[in-house]
Order: sequence, then C-alpha cells, then structure tokens
Amino acid sequence: AASEINDVDANEKPDDHTEMTNTDEAEEKEGEKKDEQSDSPTSPEKVNLIFNKAVNCRKLFVFVQKLIAGVATAHAEMGLKLYLECALVAENCATMNVRGGNHSSSSCDFNGMAYEFIAQAFILYEDEISDSKIQYRSIVSMVGTLLSCRSFAKEDYESLITKTTQYGAKLLRKPDQCKMIIMCSHLFYRNEKDVSAACLMNMKFLPYKSFF
Repeated sequence: AASEINDVDANEKPDDHTEMTNTDEAEEKEGEKKDEQSDSPTSPEKVNLIFNKAVNCRKLFVFVQKLIAGVATAHAEMGLKLYLECALVAENCATMNVRGGNHSSSSCDFNGMAYEFIAQAFILYEDEISDSKIQYRSIVSMVGTLLSCRSFAKEDYESLITKTTQYGAKLLRKPDQCKMIIMCSHLFYRNEKDVSAACLMNMKFLPYKSFF
C-alpha cells in the first residue's frame, strides 16, 4: 500500500510543478506587458503625469518670453520680431476673451502681456539694433503689429505709437525718416473720428529740414 501511495504521489508531483511553472510564466508575461505599457510615452500613467498639472496662459507667455530673450542675445532682429509676434497672439487672446463675454478679474491680463512684449521689443531695438537697414525693417514690423492691435486702452496705444513714430523720426537717412513718418501716420487715425486732428498730431514728428 505504501508503494502504491508513493507511486501516486510521484505521478501527481510533476503535474503540480508544471501547473505552477505555467502560472509563473503567465504572471511574468503579464508583468512584462505592464512594464512595457508603463514605459510607453503614450501610456495612461504617463499621460496622467504629464497633463495633471494645470498651466495657465500667463505662465506659458512667461516661458516663451524667456526663450525669446535667449534668442535675442544671438540674433536681435529675430528676437524683436518674435516679441512682436507674441504680442499679437496675446492681443488676439484679449480680443477673443472680450468677445466671449469673459470679463472676470481673475482671467489673465492678455492686454498687459501684449504691452509687455512690445515694450521688450522696444528695449531690444534701443539696446541692440544699430544698423540703419535693420532699424528700418524693425520699425516696419512695429507699425504692422500696432495696426493689428485692437484691444489696447487708449493711453497704452497712444504711448506705443508715439514711441514708434519717434524711432522713425530718428532714422539715419532723411528719406527713410519721411517714409517712416508717413507709414506711422496710419497709426494715429486708425480709430479716430477726427482724422485731421490725428494727422496734425503726427505732423510734429516730420523732419521739416529734409524738405529744404
């Protein structure tokens, strides 16, 4: 009887061992699949880690501003144009914000961001750009940007267009001064009902000596 029990146990043990081996292999394969899925950049875990942090628009614009500051150290003209492009984006956000009826005080001050980007472009122009041809192209970009802006407060807009016109009046060549003053004149009567008064305001920047 003992030998029969031993024979039965001997016959049963290999089956139990194979079943355990198959189970372990299946668990290992499932674990490897989970590891591969977790390592994948598109896995749900990774996606949740990436997008679970709320980033507001102000932080995004501040980050872009730092990037442009790095670019401007190597290429001033490109940095100036990037500042102006970001100003347009921020100003468009302000316009859409108003059209959408979002007037809450907690919303991002897109107009303030746009003004800051243009101010940074002006600082870069004054400190880093000395070539007359690059100055001319830069002022043309400034005028184009300001003509596209629609949501600035009147005081802020007048400050920006006056500064731009002053840059145009200080160009090296007299013909360039005249061309730029004429171009800047569009900035003064864009939203004005009294066109003649706006044009007279711009006349004070004209280099009269160049006509004699």
